[in-house]
Amino acid sequence: MTILTTEMLSGRLTELLSKCKSVEICVAWATMPKAARDIIEWARTKGGNKVLKAIIGVSGTATSAQALAEFASVGQLKLGHSASGCFHPKVYIFHHDKGATAWIGSANLTSGGFERNDEAVMEVSGDVSAITAYFRQKWKKLPLAAHSDIAAYRNRQRQERSRPNYRPTAEENEPSNRLELLSPNAKLSWAEYVDALKECNSLWSGQEWPHTIFSDTHNYLTAIHRISALLAGLGSQPWSSDDMREVFGVPLISVPSTIDARYVLGRMHRPYTRLHSQLTTSAGAALRKKIITDLAVIRQSTNVSTIPALAGAFIDDLRNQFKIVPALSSRLLTLTRPDVCVSSNTKSRKGLAHLFFPGKKVNLKDGSNYATLLTEIQTRDWWKGPRPPGTDLIEAQLWDARAALLDAFVYDW
Repeated sequence: MTILTTEMLSGRLTELLSKCKSVEICVAWATMPKAARDIIEWARTKGGNKVLKAIIGVSGTATSAQALAEFASVGQLKLGHSASGCFHPKVYIFHHDKGATAWIGSANLTSGGFERNDEAVMEVSGDVSAITAYFRQKWKKLPLAAHSDIAAYRNRQRQERSRPNYRPTAEENEPSNRLELLSPNAKLSWAEYVDALKECNSLWSGQEWPHTIFSDTHNYLTAIHRISALLAGLGSQPWSSDDMREVFGVPLISVPSTIDARYVLGRMHRPYTRLHSQLTTSAGAALRKKIITDLAVIRQSTNVSTIPALAGAFIDDLRNQFKIVPALSSRLLTLTRPDVCVSSNTKSRKGLAHLFFPGKKVNLKDGSNYATLLTEIQTRDWWKGPRPPGTDLIEAQLWDARAALLDAFVYDW
């Protein structure tokens, strides 16, 4: 028997996952810390939904709906309840060739439990039959969680957190994970996507970022609208330095970043100097013509299913002919068609890959899979529509920028 402290948990988890055949988990709450992502990735690599069984408690609202959806996608998930109080166990069982290793208490599968809190977890090896029996007794009493069960929990969570007198628990005060508002496996409707955008908007507001999605003066929507119009009006003549800074998200030294949202969708650094010398002088005529001509075709396309291929070709051509990095090209595409395209750069690629290619090694850095990414986005229910009816101006603007606004969820994840 060994006592593991918080600092020891992540390393020991990695060690146990490397040699185990199956995992059983029973916890009061789960979110999406690195430990949870490691377990999910391990289960995906193993394949088959029998290697991972998880009972995750849904007392209160501290468990994230994304964690439920992720665990259900790679293993067997059941929701833990207690008729008399709070469902509160913390049990982990790792089965391997030489038997099993079990953890008991005190860490939930959260960033608090595995990273921040002062936890003490008892590790037992050898005879863990009593612990296994406990888990299996719990397991037999519960039904497998259906998608509708997870959706119902998500709705209850939103309702609870929207109450005026709502007070979050310690677990719910974890650092916000905007990506949790979306799930690779949740079939979000447009209305649910709007709800997620509203929650994401509140997370940005006055906390992690000086801008919001739509609720202040300098936000994603206003920046996209303003810079898109500017880009559409640029011609074949050399561009001004001010126009260059707007289009490529380079902030003005004289203007505080808190009142300048031009760098949403990617702030360009090192590639900017060379581009500036090209696009602001006669030497860049061929590049300007290429950008203007190709983006005009994409802007005017009424068949959205053709845009992924056009966008992929645009990225390839600018890289091969003019040595323009894909991050810059994807920003131009996103400003041209924010309904279809998303900015793929060093700050967004990891989150985009997690959302749309879970468990797969897909290279988004070199731009070769950008068309595949856009095609995958178009399969989502929230993207496909139909266009929302009514006269709500904000919702109409959200719809017209629905792909570009993924950046608000995935940025710096």
